[in-house]
Amino acid sequence: MLVLKITSIILCWLAAWLAISPTLDFSNSDQSLLLKQAIILGLTGLVVPTVLAWITSINSVPPISIPVRFVNFIGGVLGFSLGLVNIMTLAILAYNLYLYPWPTALILIISLWPVGLGLISAELIQAHFHPVRGEIRLRDIQFRWAILSLPLLIGLGLYHFHQLLSARLLGPLLLMVLSLGLGLLLWSHTRTMS
Repeated sequence: MLVLKITSIILCWLAAWLAISPTLDFSNSDQSLLLKQAIILGLTGLVVPTVLAWITSINSVPPISIPVRFVNFIGGVLGFSLGLVNIMTLAILAYNLYLYPWPTALILIISLWPVGLGLISAELIQAHFHPVRGEIRLRDIQFRWAILSLPLLIGLGLYHFHQLLSARLLGPLLLMVLSLGLGLLLWSHTRTMS
C-alpha cells in the first residue's frame, strides 16, 4: 500500500509539473495556446485531488465511504488550488522583477508544493470534520460542491485575465489577494468544523 501511495504522489507531482510549467510564461499571449493551457490546468486541478483523496487515509469505520472521500477531495482541491495560486504569484513577481524564466529543475521542485498542500489539506479537513460529527453524511457536505469549480476558475481566469495578471503592479497584487482568500477558505473549513 505504501508503494502505491508513493507512486501515486510521484505521478501527481509529474502531472502538476506538466500542467503548471507552460502556464508560468506570462510573456506568452497566444490566445489559443492560453486556452489549451487553462483547460489542462483546470482538469489537472481536479484529477490530482481525486487521486490524493483516494490515497488519503480514512478515519471512519467503513473503509470506502463516499462522503469521507468527497471531504478528502474538497480538501485536496482547496490545497492544490492554493498551492497553484502561490506558485503563480511567485512566478508573476519573478517575471516583473526580470527573474524569469525559471530553470526547469526549479519548476519541477516547486510543482511539488500544490500536491503536498493538497494531500495535507485533504487529511486536515477530514481530521477536523470527523471528530465533530462522529460520521460524515452526504447531507453534511451538500453545499461544498461549489469548491470543485476552483481549478476551472483559476485556469479560465488565467486565460481571460492574462493581460491583467501580466501587469507590473496589479497582477501580483491580485494573485496575492487570491492566495490570501484561498488560504482563509481552507482555514475556515478546518476551523468551523472543529
